[in-house]
Amino acid sequence: MNVLKNILLIICYPVDCMNIIKRENKFKLRIPVIFYLLAVLSDYLYNFTVHFPLATKSYDSINLLLETAVFVVPLFSWVVCSYALTALIDGESTFSAQFTVSAYCTVPYTVFTLIAIPVSRLMSMDAAGFFGVIRYAGLLWMIILLITSLIVLNDYSISKALGITLLSLVAIVILWAVLLLIYALTVQLFSLVINLFKEIEYKLGGF
Repeated sequence: MNVLKNILLIICYPVDCMNIIKRENKFKLRIPVIFYLLAVLSDYLYNFTVHFPLATKSYDSINLLLETAVFVVPLFSWVVCSYALTALIDGESTFSAQFTVSAYCTVPYTVFTLIAIPVSRLMSMDAAGFFGVIRYAGLLWMIILLITSLIVLNDYSISKALGITLLSLVAIVILWAVLLLIYALTVQLFSLVINLFKEIEYKLGGF
């Protein structure tokens, strides 16, 4: 019941919703996971059911795993980096609150994505520009809510929240660069070890 109430609040009175989550400070992993999955599935459903002239992807190029990564990885990176920075810069939020609120922030994106499906049936290619506004209104709303959450959860001023937002984006880029570097080095290490074993096997086979 509280979840349904918070869904309505995040749309109509987002600050109240965020204050409730901050005050209760109860972490239930299934709730954020469900919201993330709903957002991904709504996007997946949209790609398969949107009116063909307005489709931006072909059916052959749609991949559920890739769609999940494209949505979840940036959002989770935002949660990790923004929380790390707020923890260092006079922040008051907990990781669980930040994670939960970010999940609720996906609600407008999910709602607008689902609304876009029937709306697309009423439009032609000539209305693609207007349809694009409808399509990405939910994404813009979600971004605004994420920035607002920094203000509410940490009692920041608008300017400070915007500063943390910029720093978080920089931190995300650095985080991804480090992870890609670790991945590349790990692949090279495994390749080196495999080649080494092959060379030893070849040498021993010569005796």
